[in-house]
Amino acid sequence: ADVAVLPAAVLPVDQEHYVGWLEGRSAAQRRAFVEAPFVQPEDADLSRSFELSFLVEDDGEPVGRQRLVAGERWPERRVLYTASWLLRSAQGRGIGTRSRTAAVHVAFLHLEATAVRSHVLVENAASARICEKLGYRLLKRKSAIEGTRQVVESIYELRREDWQPHPGISHTW
Repeated sequence: ADVAVLPAAVLPVDQEHYVGWLEGRSAAQRRAFVEAPFVQPEDADLSRSFELSFLVEDDGEPVGRQRLVAGERWPERRVLYTASWLLRSAQGRGIGTRSRTAAVHVAFLHLEATAVRSHVLVENAASARICEKLGYRLLKRKSAIEGTRQVVESIYELRREDWQPHPGISHTW
């Protein structure tokens, strides 16, 4: 049977995103979503692009997705984008911070990225807090169209030299 799933975003309870939530969907449906393609960032060169998509689990249950996507002129420019979503039931417990920390670790230590960027809707305070906790800096804000609504995104960047890895992770540049 075909499994239909919809993406989700972290927004205040009273705000609707242009796509639906995955709460209440089966584990199989959530896993299928993790394997589904996403739209590339606007500056991605699809001839050189790649994506690493990680399933985020809590007690063996799929609760989200964390992605790393190569940006324009990879590998010369070496900038990766992070994107993620978490079920509402998994929010507020540090899972998002841990999954982003793991993605940044992979980006800097294994893929030798010079920077990672995240586009965050301005009303997505939880995602903005994760960026700030990990040392990202706000680069700019821009308007975008998602579905039929106009939104404002904050674009955050974390440069490798500003990254503070988890104390248990060893690294050399």
